[in-house]
Amino acid sequence: MINKGRVDEIVKQIQNVSDPASLDLIIKDHTESITKLSTEIAKVQADIVRDIIPILTLPSPTPTAIVEYLAKLAVAEAKPQLKAQVKMTIQLGELSAAVKEIASAISTAKYTVSAGIMDVNNTLFSVTDELNKTVATALANVGKTQDGINAILGRAASEFDTSDIEKFNNTAAENLASLEANFVPINVT
Repeated sequence: MINKGRVDEIVKQIQNVSDPASLDLIIKDHTESITKLSTEIAKVQADIVRDIIPILTLPSPTPTAIVEYLAKLAVAEAKPQLKAQVKMTIQLGELSAAVKEIASAISTAKYTVSAGIMDVNNTLFSVTDELNKTVATALANVGKTQDGINAILGRAASEFDTSDIEKFNNTAAENLASLEANFVPINVT
């Protein structure tokens, strides 16, 4: 969605600039932003079309064609869900790591003898424990979705390492790119 308030700010900025060099810089910066946004929107649209077109071809009335069509339909629905799960799991892992760093910093801070600081530290460790449980569930869900897609396709469309969050986060971006590059929907015969 286009942020109309941001557009109004840009217009005011352009109208109020008095230096040609500054105007050039403002225009260049905002042109790059618009181009990037346009490219991102076009990519999302292309992804949607690529995923939806294969399921719009109805199968011939044979059991094999119907089963293949249902598999194609299931994978077309599951792939965007897997991508969303992966992105959220990455964020959960990053959040968990940040909370651990903060808790560690508090516990080693010079003034940790204060009861109030220790209460905060205990709260952060409690939050970390809850986040670890949430991360474990998220990793398991990514694994289940991935296994289901791979089973339907009969090959590995993705290979996310869900054994622990660090391994997952270290390879998730590469595996997302691989999922996009190697994903070929099932063809109806």
